[in-house]
Amino acid sequence: MIGCSHPGVINIIRHAQQITGIKKIHAIVGGMHLLKADRNKILKVIKELLASDFDFIHFCHCTGTKATNLFINSFEDRCIPIQTGSFLKF
Repeated sequence: MIGCSHPGVINIIRHAQQITGIKKIHAIVGGMHLLKADRNKILKVIKELLASDFDFIHFCHCTGTKATNLFINSFEDRCIPIQTGSFLKF
């Protein structure tokens, strides 16, 4: 769970990996905080995420339409948008 990624999703992931020593990520869940980001910023985040070892990304509220479309195109079946009331089973 990343909540709303104000510090940046990549920073949050790297910090979690550093403090836990675990590199493999099953799921990234939360807002990507990219609502006002330009295309280049979103593509940079996508490139970093593609280099990460994760199974699923579940994003919500502050991700934004532009990022949502790019995420779906980039991550395909690993990308599942969520909203209030969504149920995730791990």
